[in-house]
Amino acid sequence: MDIIKDFLFDGTGWMIIAIVLIGLEFLAPGIYFMWVGFAALLVSGMTYIFPELAWEIQTLAFAGLAVISVLVGRKYLMEKKVTSEDNTLNKRGQQYVGKICEVVVPFKNGKGKIKIEDTLWTAIGPDKLEKGESVKVVGLDGTKIKVETVK
Repeated sequence: MDIIKDFLFDGTGWMIIAIVLIGLEFLAPGIYFMWVGFAALLVSGMTYIFPELAWEIQTLAFAGLAVISVLVGRKYLMEKKVTSEDNTLNKRGQQYVGKICEVVVPFKNGKGKIKIEDTLWTAIGPDKLEKGESVKVVGLDGTKIKVETVK
């Protein structure tokens, strides 16, 4: 037990913990493992500067630094919010508004199918449209594309 404690609670042990935690960030991104890993890295540095630091103090320092680093990191990331110029990102249907496309399954009672690029979409619009007619995408209704005839 003393061998494990001697290894774990020296600079090398804390460094390994830091590497493992920061490595976990790659496997389970969420940005929290990284900040806790930085706390372990700081404790590793403390143990190199103060090699006789008791394991209890190291553990308390790690716990306190982990909480502080997560809070500081979260505040930093909230201030640096990433915004996209493309407000249709992850809204595939919204990207097609304004496009002219072709009817591939005739419309009956306001429902049919259109082809946009290489995908068939269920569309709603005029009561009757024939295959091959051109329509313009004007919006979305859930997962259905709203279309109107092109004049």
